[in-house]
Amino acid sequence: MSNLSKNKELRDVLKIVIEGITVEEIEHAIEEVIKERPSEPAEQFLSKIRFQNKITTHPLLRKVVDLGNLKRSITSNDSYKHLNDRLLDIIHRGKPEITDISEIQVDIAELIDTALNFIINKQVCGAEKGLRNIHAPGSVAKTEALNLYFPGEKYTDEELSELALKLCNSIAIGENLGLFSENSKLMKELKQLSSQYFGKPYKIDNLKDLDISVYESNYPFATLLGFLLWLAMKRDRSIGNERELLNSIINELKKSSIILYFIPGGEREKWKTIRIPNLDAFVNNWILDRNNRNSIQGFRKVINSIISGVRKVNKGRAKLNNIMLVLMNYYESLCQRLIYYGDLDLYAMRRILDIIMEISAELDLRPDLHYISRMLKPGYIS
Repeated sequence: MSNLSKNKELRDVLKIVIEGITVEEIEHAIEEVIKERPSEPAEQFLSKIRFQNKITTHPLLRKVVDLGNLKRSITSNDSYKHLNDRLLDIIHRGKPEITDISEIQVDIAELIDTALNFIINKQVCGAEKGLRNIHAPGSVAKTEALNLYFPGEKYTDEELSELALKLCNSIAIGENLGLFSENSKLMKELKQLSSQYFGKPYKIDNLKDLDISVYESNYPFATLLGFLLWLAMKRDRSIGNERELLNSIINELKKSSIILYFIPGGEREKWKTIRIPNLDAFVNNWILDRNNRNSIQGFRKVINSIISGVRKVNKGRAKLNNIMLVLMNYYESLCQRLIYYGDLDLYAMRRILDIIMEISAELDLRPDLHYISRMLKPGYIS
C-alpha cells in the first residue's frame, strides 16, 4: 500500500474519533462570546465548543498529540482569522444571522482539516530518525532529546503512518490503555461490543462497569486481566446474538497477537508499547475454566478490600500507601505472568500474601484467603 493510501486511511480513522460539533453548541458559544466581547473571540469561541477536546476524543491520542504546536497550527490558519473577523462582526451587530452559522461551520471544518494535516504531516510523518510516542509510546526519552536508535535506523513515511495507524485504531480501555490487534475480525467485533455497551467504537470509558478499580487502571496487565474477566462473565450472563458475539471475541483473542499501548497521565517515563504474542494459555487456563476464573475474581476482591481498608485509615497513611504500591507492583507481575504464560508467578503470590497478612494484622481486617489456596494448584505454578 502506498504512503498516500496509508495517509488517507489514517485520516479516515482520525475522523472517526472526532466528536461532532452541533449547531446548538455553535449558537450557545456565539451567545457567550457576544456577552463577554473578547478582543480575540475566535480563541474563546473554540474553547467554548471544546474544539481541541473534540478532535482528540480518543484518550490515548489526546496524550500523544503535541497540543501546543497543534494550537499554533490552528491559530495561524486563514480560516481561524476568517472566523475571528466574523465573530467580531457578530459582536458588533449584537446577534448572528443564519448565514453566520453556516459560514462558521465551514471555518470549523477547515480548522479540523488543518488539525488532521498537522497530526499526519508533522507528528506522524515528520520524524526524520527514530520514533515518537504517536508511533510507539515509550519510544522517546523523558526529556526532549531524540530517542536512541541504531546506526542506519530509518523509517519511511509509510512505515511511520502504519505504526501511528495502529495506535489510532486501538480501542481505549479506560484513560490509560489501548488494545490493538492485526486480526481485523477481532477488532471489528471489539468495536461492535464497545459501541453496543459504551456508545463509541473506540472507547470503553467507564471501568467501573467492568469491575476494574482505579488502582488496577494504573497497571496495563491488571487492566487487561480485568477486561478479559468481564468479557467471560458477560458472556455467561448473555443469550442469543450477544452471547455469540462475546464467544467469538474470546475465541479470536485466543489465537491473536495483540499490542497494548499504556499511556498514563503525564508520566511519560511510564509510557510503553507491549506486544503479547498470544493469549491461548491464559484464556484456556483462567478464562474458560470457570473455577479458575472465579478464583482470580475472588483474589482481586481480596486485594481491593485491603486497599479499601487502607483508604479509611488516617494514622500512618503514607507508610500504608507505600505498602499498597508494592502490593500492586507484585500484583501486576502476577498478572503479567498469567497473561504471557498462563501460569502463576509463585514469588509474586508469596509476597502479595505476606503484604496482605501484614496489613490485615495492623488494621484488624479479615480477608477471605481461600481464593489464594484455590489458585495454587499443580500445573499453574511457575
